[in-house]
Amino acid sequence: MDKQKLLQQWSEKAAKLLVGRRIVAVSYLDDQTRSQMMWSQACIVITLDSGVHLFPSADDEGNGPGALFTDAPSLPCIPVI
Repeated sequence: MDKQKLLQQWSEKAAKLLVGRRIVAVSYLDDQTRSQMMWSQACIVITLDSGVHLFPSADDEGNGPGALFTDAPSLPCIPVI
């Protein structure tokens, strides 16, 4: 499969999950979940009105938490702690 088609397919899947949703909570990963993930640090967790939780990972295998970069001058990076 060519890269453009792959990008389009994943963009559509992400859009279906995210577009039109509201953020209802923001916190850092709790110690129990962090431990279950076998991570030594915590990352930000964004909870949507659908009950879905979004959190950044170092890679798509979940090998560690990830920072979340923004284009907001007041908060360019939400760090891993």
